[in-house]
Amino acid sequence: MKVFARLKSAYLNGGAPAFREVYLAAIEESPVHRAMAKLVDRVCPVSQILDWSVHLDQLIAQHGPHKAAAIVFKELSVPLEVQIPAGEEHILRTAPLLLYGNHPSVVTPLTIAAALDRTDLRMLVAGFFTRLLPASLPFVFPLWVTHRRTWHDVLGAGLPHALALSLLFYVDELPPPPVARAHNRAMLSHAVNHIRAGGSSLIFPGGSTPRDRRWFPGIGILARELAETKAKSQVYLAPFHVENDSNARCYSLISAGSLAGVRRTYRNLKPVLVRFERPVLVQDVVPDPTIPTAAVVGLLRQRYDSRPTPCERFTSPPSPRLPRDRKV
Repeated sequence: MKVFARLKSAYLNGGAPAFREVYLAAIEESPVHRAMAKLVDRVCPVSQILDWSVHLDQLIAQHGPHKAAAIVFKELSVPLEVQIPAGEEHILRTAPLLLYGNHPSVVTPLTIAAALDRTDLRMLVAGFFTRLLPASLPFVFPLWVTHRRTWHDVLGAGLPHALALSLLFYVDELPPPPVARAHNRAMLSHAVNHIRAGGSSLIFPGGSTPRDRRWFPGIGILARELAETKAKSQVYLAPFHVENDSNARCYSLISAGSLAGVRRTYRNLKPVLVRFERPVLVQDVVPDPTIPTAAVVGLLRQRYDSRPTPCERFTSPPSPRLPRDRKV
């Protein structure tokens, strides 16, 4: 139990780099820990996750998340395809922007950073992201979760990811829900101010899960506040959708062994695809910033779910409509 206490302390105080040092020392010191680590690695590549986390953290410190992610994609021979509607690249690369979309794997925030290639991108992600990658803190507005995931959510992501999440839940610590909510509200305000000043920010309304689920209110708060005050220039909303990306693919890319090689070959056939939709002015989607946050979330969710198919992608998007007599 002393080893687990040391691992937890290392993670909380030094993130993945410190955790890895204690983890490797424990394996070196004890045959029992070494055997346990080998057994765990057969199910979930914990050792490789730690190695790559430290490597990625070093790259982020040197190059920023957008360049670091591109380097790792290249090192792992992962093709990345980015689709941008004709004539919209300038807005996506330079305008004040709030991006939002799905989150199919643990590396999706970095995938979007590589695809967008903006130095001013600030990501609204779970707080443990900055503990796994301490160098990412200047590029992140960390959000603390106010509840643990259900076992249905955990097991639905597959056994390797369930084991990784279980280890993370054990070593991580969450503040009390009222403290977490106050902190999260402050992070949303920082994101609004960053966008108003001409920057870009990224949020995942449904959280970090590939399953279709309800959207959290954060995106509604952001859109409403951006719509009700003037920025230096016009602010845009930019939905995106990531395809051919999964935690299973991530784990297969870094796992060792012949079976992992077969999985890697199979899962790496298609490029990771990021489809950016046509950016729209926030006032065109939220014409009345006084409507309830839940109604704003409903507008954005409706628009996202009705996004055009690939063959329709370059036509004008449908006009948003307010929900009728919705009670919030």
